[in-house]
Amino acid sequence: MNAIWTILFVSFLIVSTGLCAQTRIDVEAYRRYRESRAGLTPEGLLQEYPAGVFLDSVRRSPLTALYLDSLSLKYKVTDNERELIQRHGFVVTERLSFLDYHKAYYDIYTKDLPVYISSDALLHAFHRSYANILKQLEREFLVVLLADALDDMSDKILRAGPVSTALGRQARADVDVYVAVARALIHGKTMAKASDSASTAIANAVLKDVLSEKVVESDVFSSIPRMYDYSQFKPRGHYAGDDELEKYFRAMMWLGRTEISLAGAKGLPPAAQHEDVRRQCGMAVYMANIVSTSTARRSLGMIDTLLRGYIGDQDNVTTTDVLDYVETHTLDVDALVDDAAFEAFQGAMRDAGAECQILSQVLTSDGRDGTQPATSWMLMGQRFLFDSFILSNVVYDRTVTERLMPDPLDALFVLGNDATGQLLLPEITKWNYAENLAALRYLSGTLGDQYWTVSLYTSWLGAIRALNPPSNRSGLPEFMQTAAWWQKSINSQLVSWAELRHDNLLYGKQSYTSYVGCYYPRGFLEPVPELYRRLGEAALQYAGIIDRFRAVMNEAYPLPYKKHVLLSQQWSFLLVMSRRMFQLDTIATKELASIPLADNQTGIFDSWIMDGSDPVRACTK
Repeated sequence: MNAIWTILFVSFLIVSTGLCAQTRIDVEAYRRYRESRAGLTPEGLLQEYPAGVFLDSVRRSPLTALYLDSLSLKYKVTDNERELIQRHGFVVTERLSFLDYHKAYYDIYTKDLPVYISSDALLHAFHRSYANILKQLEREFLVVLLADALDDMSDKILRAGPVSTALGRQARADVDVYVAVARALIHGKTMAKASDSASTAIANAVLKDVLSEKVVESDVFSSIPRMYDYSQFKPRGHYAGDDELEKYFRAMMWLGRTEISLAGAKGLPPAAQHEDVRRQCGMAVYMANIVSTSTARRSLGMIDTLLRGYIGDQDNVTTTDVLDYVETHTLDVDALVDDAAFEAFQGAMRDAGAECQILSQVLTSDGRDGTQPATSWMLMGQRFLFDSFILSNVVYDRTVTERLMPDPLDALFVLGNDATGQLLLPEITKWNYAENLAALRYLSGTLGDQYWTVSLYTSWLGAIRALNPPSNRSGLPEFMQTAAWWQKSINSQLVSWAELRHDNLLYGKQSYTSYVGCYYPRGFLEPVPELYRRLGEAALQYAGIIDRFRAVMNEAYPLPYKKHVLLSQQWSFLLVMSRRMFQLDTIATKELASIPLADNQTGIFDSWIMDGSDPVRACTK
C-alpha cells in the first residue's frame, strides 16, 4: 500500500469553520499595549509570568521499576545513565540512536521490553504526514491548476482590447511581463515569452535575475529600483530534487513575493514615487480584469481555498479584494488617470485590511517602528503566520536596541511557555526587549480558542502549545515535575516547530506478518491528553479540508478515477488517525487519574508495531 496512507497526520480545521473564526490579529492593540509597558525590566516580565518551582530530582527511586534490569542488560545502561535515571526518573541518551522512530520501537518490541509512547514520536509523525499529503496534493492538483491559470491569463492578455491612456498601456505591458515570468517558471523555461518583443526582453531580464537566486536591485514595475531577494527562490524542503515541484515552487514564490504596491511604504529611503504607486495600482486593476474573464479565476480560487485551510489568509491585498472592487465599480485601468478614482481605489484597498503584518523583504529602516510595509497586492500572496509576526517584532527596528537575530525561545515564551522566560533572561537583559515580549504575550492571550484551529498551521501550533508546563504540576507523574523533564519538552516543542516551519517554506510501510513471537510486556503513554485531543481534532479538520477540496474539484472538473481514489484514501486515512488520537486522549486522562485501562485500551500498546494504523510506524516512510 502506498506509504502515504500509513503516515500519521494530525491537526487541522474544516475550511468553512475557519472562515468564521478570528483570522487576523489586532496589531494596533499590540502597539498600544507595548507603549504602555515601555521600560519593563526583565525581572518584571518574569514576575508577570512565573514558571513556578520544578523538582530538582524525584523523591522515590525509579531503580526498582519493573523491567529496569532487563532494559539495563539489553541496552547496557552506563553508570552515568543510571545516575540520571535515579535523579530524574528518566534519561535521554545520544548513545543509542536509530534512523527513525519505527526502527526504535521495533527494536524495543523484539527485545520484549516495555514501550513508552512519546509526544515527540507523535509530533514527528504529524510532520511527516503533513508534508507527504501536501506534496501529493501539489503534484496531482495544484501544479496543473496554476499552469492552466497562467496559460489562460497569457492568452487573454494577447487577445485583450485596446487601452486608451499611457497608464493603461504601461499596466498592460507590466502585467504581460509579470505573467510571462510566472509562466516561464511553472513550465521550467529559461526564456520567457510575452505578447510583444519589448515585454519579452524585460521578462527575460527579470527571469535571469530570478534564476540567479541572489539579492538584486531592479526597477521592474517602478521608476526607482527596489531590492528583490531572489535567494528565496531556491527550492527547499520537499520541493528540492523533484523537477515538477521545483518549477511550482519558483512560480509560487514569484506570485507570492513580488509585491505590487497600492500605497507606498513608510520609513523607507527612497520614498515611493506617487506615479509609481499609480502605475502599480493600474497593474492590479488590469490583472483583475484579465482574471475575471478567464478560467484563472476558478483555478486560482481553488488553490487559494486549499491554502487558506492549510495556512490561513494572505498577508496582503488579495485578488478577490481587487476583483470585488473592480466589478462593483465597473473599473478599468484607464479610469485611474482620474485622481478621485485613484484615491477611492486606494482607500478601498486599505479598508479591505491591506496593511501587511509581517516584514518579508529586504528593507532599510529610518528608526524604531519607522518601517511600515507597503499596502501591496499579490496574485497568490504568502500567508500570515503568527510565529513570524512574533519573530519580526523582537528585533530591530521593533526593539529599542539593535537586536538583529531572534531566539527560537522568544516564540515559545509568547506561545505560553513560562519556563522559557528563565532561559531567555540573559538575552532579554542584554537587548532590553522585555516590553516587546510582554506585548506579544498579551496579544497571544487575546486570541480565542477558535484562532488555534483556524488553519492547519495554527492547529499544529496549538498542539505544540499543549506541551507548555502547566502552572499546577502536582497531579503529574513525579518525573514530569522535574526541571529536566520540561527542558526535554522544550526541545520537543522546538523540533516540532522547526518541522512546521520547514513544511511550509512555500506558503512542512513496513510489511508485517500475521504472527510474531515478540511483544511489549507493558506500555506507558506520555500523559498529555490535550496534545492528543488537539491532534485528533486536527485530523478531523484535515479530513474536512480534503473532503471540501474533493467536492470543489468534482464540480469544476470530472475527476479521473485515480485522483478521486487518491483524495478518498486521504480522507479515510485521516478519519482513522483521528479515532486513534482520541483513544490516546482517553488513555492519557486515565493514566493521570490512576484509573486502570480497559482491555481494548491496553491493546494499543500490544499492537503498536503490528497495527497498520500505528502512527509511529506510519511516519517512517
